[in-house]
Amino acid sequence: MPPEPLPDLSVALTFLRSGQGWSQADLAEVSGEPSKHINDYERGRRKLNRKMLEHLIAFMGLPPETIDSTLAGLAANRAAGRAPRDSTDERSEAQRRVEVVAARVGNLAVGFARSVLSLLTLEGEALEARQRGEILWGELKRRPLAGRRLLVKKGMKYREWALCVRVAVESIEKAANQPRAALELAELALLIAEVAPGEEAWRWRH
Repeated sequence: MPPEPLPDLSVALTFLRSGQGWSQADLAEVSGEPSKHINDYERGRRKLNRKMLEHLIAFMGLPPETIDSTLAGLAANRAAGRAPRDSTDERSEAQRRVEVVAARVGNLAVGFARSVLSLLTLEGEALEARQRGEILWGELKRRPLAGRRLLVKKGMKYREWALCVRVAVESIEKAANQPRAALELAELALLIAEVAPGEEAWRWRH
């Protein structure tokens, strides 16, 4: 008998974590979840629900929508291998084809929506970015220094010029009374500037 397949969400967590280059230990450190829990989630020994998966991948800078696209790809792969090509069970073969086509349509819909949204002009983009920087700093400041640096190095979510600016402002505010903290914050802002996407001249302008 073939082995029992892992739950879809467990497979999605493993795929997304590995795809981002994170180890289970990295994810455990930044999320606060014990390493054993991460391992148990991925092996199906501990029930993983959608809310927890969204919580975990957020630390890697991934939006909830990546779960849907990952599950769609998984469903297509499983549907493709569910029935033999020469199966005499026409209903089974037809159902397999329906699932494959449905998964492809889902992926096309996601791509179409992404293309349309990318063409929209977002008013107040700078303000939105600064608000996002404030939110990201709110998440980072609850972490110890080593945890902050790991999040910036590992998570695309924290490679934002607006966060760099926010951390720099925080460093300046602490310079008078807390010089050591100010220096740590300045070094963190420098790290964010170094890994932020974009051309070097553009990044350093911010």
